Amino acid sequence: MSKFGKGSLPDDVLKLVPPNSKVMAWQATESGLLLVCDSCLVIEAETYQWDLISSASFDPPVLSLSIGGAVHKFVLNPAGVKDQNELPTAIRERVTNAIVAQNTIEYQDSLKVWISARRNFLGQIRYVISADQGIDTTDLEFKTWSQEQLKEFKEAFGV
Repeated sequence: MSKFGKGSLPDDVLKLVPPNSKVMAWQATESGLLLVCDSCLVIEAETYQWDLISSASFDPPVLSLSIGGAVHKFVLNPAGVKDQNELPTAIRERVTNAIVAQNTIEYQDSLKVWISARRNFLGQIRYVISADQGIDTTDLEFKTWSQEQLKEFKEAFGV
């Protein structure tokens, strides 16, 4: 696991690297290979753009990723790995770098909503509204409120 030129990657890793991507780190998990590329995260044959991953945490040996509202957990295989923190650190760095601006707003009864502007690999901005469990995000009142908050967010941050 390390920063690699494509010529120095094992075949099973190389076949998962998206075109024109640079591998920053990779590691085996109980469910397959995880690759950190400059443009995306690769979990076996699935590719996730960095702006779609809302959070990452590492409690050795378990790596937790929040992707599209679902939490995915991976047990990292330490065999042959010099630095157990390299892959989680690379993931956290890429997730954090995708965030252009973020704001936390109290909604009701101490429940919080997060609005963030995230930049994808092509430089495009995508806005994300995330809410604590207990908030019905399908409720018309919440949708109206959150759209007003998003409008204020865009004006305040200029994104």
